[in-house]
Amino acid sequence: MTVINQYILTLSVVLSGLAIVVNGRYANSKIPLATSLSIFLLVVFLCAFYAVANYFTGNGIDESVLYHLQVGVEGAGVAAYKWLAVVVIIVLAVALALAAVAFTKITRRKRRHSVPALVLAAALLSGSVAVNPATHDLYSLWQIVAQGQRQSTLPESHWKPVSKMPEAPLNVVVLYLESLERTYLNNDEFPGLTPNLNHWEKEGAYFTDIQQVTGSGWTIGGMVAS
Repeated sequence: MTVINQYILTLSVVLSGLAIVVNGRYANSKIPLATSLSIFLLVVFLCAFYAVANYFTGNGIDESVLYHLQVGVEGAGVAAYKWLAVVVIIVLAVALALAAVAFTKITRRKRRHSVPALVLAAALLSGSVAVNPATHDLYSLWQIVAQGQRQSTLPESHWKPVSKMPEAPLNVVVLYLESLERTYLNNDEFPGLTPNLNHWEKEGAYFTDIQQVTGSGWTIGGMVAS
């Protein structure tokens, strides 16, 4: 996680906390306070969700998270990270306990009523959700889901059924080299690193500047899309 995202996550929690302070002093009704505490818990959950997702993806809540939420994580080797689930549960439990204690103590004392303060608290709550990186990532995923599934068919003129197999069929070998960029093929920068790849590139056809479609920016998504 980048330092900027760490600061933004902290800012999101601080803004929701300030809203609780404002409503605790200037809202004579329980509803604004309860709303502030609920959004505070939501912000804490979003921060925890983002932190866990980013721990595995390095890119926040991306398409791979959506994929695993749909099909599960069996075989992904997440059993070794049970400690992470324990940490998240503890954080959420502490946040819930703090919210309960704050609601009980604040509602017992008399509070002044101030409309400008309520407006300020609403702005702080809105800002706490808006600046949260999880909100941005989830909105991006929602846009992907909202587009629906689009299927295209290959024109028949470009497809010919194989009616007879050749006597000596050729093998097609597909290599997926994760995180390998063309910089590593530069023999001046990395001498002797990829001699075979450099040879195949000179002997065969190669393609560059290929645009990726939505949902293919992670390993399995890119392999399936190709």
